Amino acid sequence: MFFESSMTKAKEVFGKYAFRKIKHGDKRRNTVNRSLLETFGCALENYDLQVLKNAKEKIVNNFKEELSKDSFFEACISVATNNIDRVHYRFAKVEEIVKKAIEG
Repeated sequence: MFFESSMTKAKEVFGKYAFRKIKHGDKRRNTVNRSLLETFGCALENYDLQVLKNAKEKIVNNFKEELSKDSFFEACISVATNNIDRVHYRFAKVEEIVKKAIEG
């Protein structure tokens, strides 16, 4: 149930770009990123679907912004993804992205 709910929420927020690296102005669709699947899958599950729908534009924009300005975050979802410090960082960063969008 948790997995299905998370996948539904991710599709609602990100559409066809769910679990993919997306940057401002980038129109191509990258492959699914396992690190984003696990982090957004967990982070989105903490919120009601309607709350996420209301904040989805902000969530997507926050994600794009962090991906472009925080090179360590991009590295944490791309290289040596099993390093415990990188795991902790990316989970914290994704939670921050979502929380900031919802709470303002």
